[in-house]
Amino acid sequence: MMVREMKMFHWLETKLPTTRYDLASSGMPSQGRNAMYGLLPESGDPLDYEETLAQFTRVLSGIYGVKESQIIPVNGGTEAILIATWFLGSRCRRLLVPVPEYEPMLEVPRYLGLNVMEYPGNVLNIGVGEGDGVMLTSPNNPSGMILYNEDLQHKLGERSGTYAYISETYSDFISIDRAETIFRPGKKMICSNTLTKFYGMSPLRLGWMFTDEENIELLQQIKNCISPDVSIFSLSAAVRVLRDREHYAETCRKRISENRKILKDFLYETGIGQHEAAMNSSSVFMGYGGSENSTEFCARMVKETGVLTMPGEYFGVDRHFRLGYTSSPKTFSEGLERIREFTGRQSIKLSLWLGW
Repeated sequence: MMVREMKMFHWLETKLPTTRYDLASSGMPSQGRNAMYGLLPESGDPLDYEETLAQFTRVLSGIYGVKESQIIPVNGGTEAILIATWFLGSRCRRLLVPVPEYEPMLEVPRYLGLNVMEYPGNVLNIGVGEGDGVMLTSPNNPSGMILYNEDLQHKLGERSGTYAYISETYSDFISIDRAETIFRPGKKMICSNTLTKFYGMSPLRLGWMFTDEENIELLQQIKNCISPDVSIFSLSAAVRVLRDREHYAETCRKRISENRKILKDFLYETGIGQHEAAMNSSSVFMGYGGSENSTEFCARMVKETGVLTMPGEYFGVDRHFRLGYTSSPKTFSEGLERIREFTGRQSIKLSLWLGW
């Protein structure tokens, strides 16, 4: 099987170095070296791995109300996608993925040789059958639309043999003051989250998965085939980060609230009045008029304006682009002004994805 390079990762690697306005990123800016130093253990005593792991699961259990026995630490969100996909592939005849969706959620199952069906629309309208698996992010990446817990649980409850994997990487952006999860035991459900987007802790490469105890052993076996245990330093640092969640929440609250106001003004001025349904995350999915494909459109826009966005075709829907709003308000405001000038010169009409 030939493994293709993820287009979105290649796009960022090649375009970011020459970008003036990064509006492609959807996570809080990565914490600097000094912040990492501040997470080092205060004592020179060696860390005990099992105790540090236990502390990590206890903290997560307290924050999310999930049993410690239902938690698996993983090496970041990408590993979580691979583990969950591998698990669903061993249980399901096909995987249904509503688009637009994060590229690895579409491509990782294909790398594993699984039967993937892209579904253009609301997952609640999918004809889920016995033995099907559903994979999605909620809030959605890239559109910022949210699928509410009760709706999804009702949908999954229609078929006892249906499995679901929900990436909650952006869930902390919904209610910044309080961490929540869609996970409920007994629903054949796997959920995952990371420290990358909300906390800006990408250097730690740490995430976690929630699932029923009956799935834990197999998921752990799959993880052991992929990578070693997560770093003891990452676990120790994560405990400090999670215990200080209010600090990170305040930082995120200020940045997101200010940029959402800037974005709303931009959308109103662009003629887009309805947008609240897409304001649940850290990005929105913009459409544009014309026949130019999204990679060509975004490449031309970054060349002429210095504004980097993410082509929609990487998410399974062309003629759109993901617009992230976690950069500094100054960068975000100036970047939007460049987009306004760019589209205005060419009479390009913009729209907002509200497909869910």
